[in-house]
Amino acid sequence: MVRALLEDEKTEIEVDDSFYDDWDSEINRFRRQEPPESETETKEYFLVPLYAITGFFAVMMFIGPFFVRRGPLRGWFTIYFGQMNPLMGPRLDNTTVAWIAYKLVRIINPLVKNMYRKRRHSAADSERRYVKLNMSIYLRISHGEGKWRNGFLWGDRH
Repeated sequence: MVRALLEDEKTEIEVDDSFYDDWDSEINRFRRQEPPESETETKEYFLVPLYAITGFFAVMMFIGPFFVRRGPLRGWFTIYFGQMNPLMGPRLDNTTVAWIAYKLVRIINPLVKNMYRKRRHSAADSERRYVKLNMSIYLRISHGEGKWRNGFLWGDRH
């Protein structure tokens, strides 16, 4: 408890400052229309790491492919450095996520039996697997001996 003596009213009041914070003092200062006690500082120097990291990945994305031999690795290099900026995160297409899930199922299948459920459907040589990917969605992946849609593995939200 803090005791304060108001000069204009000559009364003593008790102020409980245990719940008093800086925001309250700024709100009260604004209500009384007092000038600020100190000048506000600009915080632009906090953006320097943001600009530096984004600039590095932008330079690697645009100039880096010229140092890679012509072929599929050049495109992979461009996509990798364009999407792996840690400040933006990867932006993956649904078919890419389905392809990754398909590869994970093929690798982990002998080790983990309960990762997916098998279901037979109308095509004789294909099956559907529901792969749970630590997300709130399930990807439905169709693969097997039959024809794939557009010659590629497909997945959709389920």
